Amino acid sequence: SYMFYGCEGLTEVDLNEFDLTSSCTSLQAMFSGCTSLATLDLGSVCVTSGVTTMADMFNNFGADVPSTDKVKIWIPSTFTASGVSAAASKPFYSAGRAAADGGVDVFTDGLDAASMDLGTIDSSFTIHFGSTKEDFDAY
Repeated sequence: SYMFYGCEGLTEVDLNEFDLTSSCTSLQAMFSGCTSLATLDLGSVCVTSGVTTMADMFNNFGADVPSTDKVKIWIPSTFTASGVSAAASKPFYSAGRAAADGGVDVFTDGLDAASMDLGTIDSSFTIHFGSTKEDFDAY
C-alpha cells in the first residue's frame, strides 16, 4: 500500500525490475497523488489475483500534467481485480486526471472490463481494450 503515494514531483518510474504482485495483497493508493506522472507501464505487474484492495490506486493520477500532454497507463490482461470484492476497492473507481483536461488513457490487451473484473470505472479513465503494447508506446 501507498508505495508512491503523494509523489507529486515524480515524472518517471521504471517498474521493470519490480515484483509487485507475487505476494502482495494491497495496492491501495499505490500511485495516488502522483500528479506529475504522465506515463506508467505496469507490464511487469503480472498477476494481481491475490490482491484484495486496489482502492484509490490511481486517484489524482496525472492531475498536474498540462492538458496539452497525454496521460497514459499500460496494464496487461493479467492485471485483474478478481480478488477485490468491494466496488470502491477496484483500481479505476476513484478519479484520475480530470476528463476536461484529457483524462487518463488506459491501454490493455484485455478484452473487456468484465473479464478483467474492473468494476465501476470513473469517467476520467478511458480504457482501450484489445490494445497492444505498441499501441500504448505510439500513443
